[in-house]
Amino acid sequence: MKGYLLDFLVVVAGISLSFLVEEWRVRQELAEHREQMIQRLAKTLDDDITDINFNIKVHTKAYESCTFITEYQNGEHPNVSMDSLSYHLSAITMNTVFVPNEEEYETLKNSGQLELVSDPELVYDIHVKYARHDFASTMESWIARTIENEIRPSWAGYTTSIADTGMRYRHTIGAFPRYSFTKVPPIEAHALTDLTNGHRFYLGICESMLKQTTELRDKIRSRKA
Repeated sequence: MKGYLLDFLVVVAGISLSFLVEEWRVRQELAEHREQMIQRLAKTLDDDITDINFNIKVHTKAYESCTFITEYQNGEHPNVSMDSLSYHLSAITMNTVFVPNEEEYETLKNSGQLELVSDPELVYDIHVKYARHDFASTMESWIARTIENEIRPSWAGYTTSIADTGMRYRHTIGAFPRYSFTKVPPIEAHALTDLTNGHRFYLGICESMLKQTTELRDKIRSRKA
């Protein structure tokens, strides 16, 4: 009888052990898959960093041109050529559309895998990074509305050419949509101030996102080392 009981206990122990081993294997596979997803997330952060740096260049140029036109309206740069003024008047209307790749983040979040990451600080940093994207998009939309509603309407009768509207959002530094002006349009001071502040504020957002995104990417990659 004791022999049968011992055999039974051995079988039960074997089955239990096999279940434990299988559970451990599944957990290991999920952990490895989760880590792979996080490392792929780091690659999308590389792309975001490239985009943010580009946006900083665009809005820096736009901000500098806003400042130049403001100075001109205040009596500075009296000998500036119309070509130069056309350049700056065109540059103030540059804008960007930040389109981050959120696919890996959404996959991690919706699968519940993100919340299983053992580092709660990393999870928090990831959520905060992606939560700020809507804020950047809102600011870009505000700048676009300011340009369309407060700046461009004053241009009527002051330009001899119109930039290709299809190129408006495909900016490269030094090759943005340009207009030729016959004279300086009567841009309202408050409108130019609004646009100047918009570009400056957006630059602050970008610089903050750049720092945050770079630190997050480096933190994720350090897990792999």
